[in-house]
Amino acid sequence: MEVAGLVSGDAHGDGDDGGVNGIKAVSRLGDPSVNAVALYRQTDGTLTYDPDGHLRADLARHTPDSVARRQQQKDLLLNTLSIPAHWFTREKTHLPAPETWPAHTAPALRHMRVALFDPADGTCVSGPLGLVLDKTTGLSR
Repeated sequence: MEVAGLVSGDAHGDGDDGGVNGIKAVSRLGDPSVNAVALYRQTDGTLTYDPDGHLRADLARHTPDSVARRQQQKDLLLNTLSIPAHWFTREKTHLPAPETWPAHTAPALRHMRVALFDPADGTCVSGPLGLVLDKTTGLSR
């Protein structure tokens, strides 16, 4: 097969419904998941990206295309967790449905799901209760 045969576009079909024989479009490389921004709620109420409280989360409203807005979006994406969808449906140990998580009033979080963690032990205190975020072992339930 020639490399030209792998080109996508109108002339080459669309994924599963056409195109080069034997080539199948892959739209998901992993299991379905629910995305949530991970933040730590410090004892004084401050929200941070790290359990030590050094990286304060900038959650203010910024003008589009500003340097501050781009940095804010980068920080939020770097702190986004992919929680396996099956963790919400298992009978004995299911997590609360994302629709039941508390909404946040911060402008930057208005359209995002948020998991707030206790910096002392990494347990989730708001959102997907039952999760633990450890800087060594990662996310668990």
